[in-house]
Amino acid sequence: MRKQVLINFNSPITQEARDTLIAKGAKRGDIFTAWRLPTDRIPVDLEESLRNIGASYCVFFEYLPTAEDAPGNVAAYLWLDYFEDLRASGSESIFAYRRETSSIVASVPLAAEVKDFCNGSLWKRPKDLEGFFELAEVPTLPEPVIVQRAVSLAEGPDGKWGVQSDGRELLTRTNMETVAKSGIVQTVTCTVVDGTLKWTRPLIFCGRLLELLKERHVTGLEAFPVYLGLA
Repeated sequence: MRKQVLINFNSPITQEARDTLIAKGAKRGDIFTAWRLPTDRIPVDLEESLRNIGASYCVFFEYLPTAEDAPGNVAAYLWLDYFEDLRASGSESIFAYRRETSSIVASVPLAAEVKDFCNGSLWKRPKDLEGFFELAEVPTLPEPVIVQRAVSLAEGPDGKWGVQSDGRELLTRTNMETVAKSGIVQTVTCTVVDGTLKWTRPLIFCGRLLELLKERHVTGLEAFPVYLGLA
């Protein structure tokens, strides 16, 4: 898994800042204030240059799989669209969240394939959704996800924390093996510098299942997978 830098500027940047970034091999990110660097840390001279021209920014990170990564060492969060917004599309490969239950629903043919990669999950045929399976239960990771740096923390009324990381969220070897074996899992705790917290995150998918969803061009994938690293 390759780690790379994502620089998120707090406001639109000047042409001088853009030229400085481009000279270092940076490319524009998904939003106009974000730039990606093909390095695992921000170079010292780039930091100095940005500081000298008064640029204000935050540094984040993202993990990307490489050709050398076996599917068993790949895991990612998936952000999905809402089923209710897609049902009228007529797609035979819908994979999305249901608003009523916050659970995943999948078209029957797609669900049949997905289930082959899942161990310990429970899929049900909802009576009010003909032609779909609904994911009712998934295994839970045995160990917390490791958050290397929390940018912000906020406790909710239910005792669960909203945790914004800098992108470096890691799985222990035991957790990675659990993802590979189970196909789809949930995480309910994370570790930060101050200890272990209860939190809420999207479901985590194994590498082989990510490949299947990509190959089937499913309807419902809102964005690219957000990959986790290995501790």
